[in-house]
Amino acid sequence: QRLRVLVAAELDRNAVRIRHNDGEEAKGTVLLDGEKIELREYQLEALNALEQMRAKLGNLPFSLSHSEDRVMVAISESPVGCDIEKIAPVKDGIMEEALTPAELRFVYAQPTSIERSEAFYRLWTRKESYVKAIGKGFAVGPTTFSVLPEASPRGAKFYDYPVADGYLASVCVLIK
Repeated sequence: QRLRVLVAAELDRNAVRIRHNDGEEAKGTVLLDGEKIELREYQLEALNALEQMRAKLGNLPFSLSHSEDRVMVAISESPVGCDIEKIAPVKDGIMEEALTPAELRFVYAQPTSIERSEAFYRLWTRKESYVKAIGKGFAVGPTTFSVLPEASPRGAKFYDYPVADGYLASVCVLIK
């Protein structure tokens, strides 16, 4: 639910701040499509930063992602998407639902389970950043395209970032 608030804010959906009768803002609470949601402090800070950023950037493309207590924003002059994920063991069946056969071969070729998890999350963050950049989300099935360097979607440029404490992040910029 909290992620829905941040995504809704990014997409200009109906995420509004709740105000008391005296007009003072109810700190940490937003209303998303009629549903009252309490935010954690870091999520509230991200929402505040996003509102300030919007005022300064106007229509400049940006993307927002969060994982646990990490938040990232990517800003570009071209369509952009970003994703950050905490590396964790991957549950059975998830990779087969998310990766193409070539991507699966790449992941399973990694020598250790830790390297396989890292490879999976590298591909997953690229996929999520790509579907955000094209503006379709996962209405595009994740197994319908590859993000391996030799087979990436045309016009998509990926940037991968290792983040401290076991997180990975990717940014996708669409080159015209």
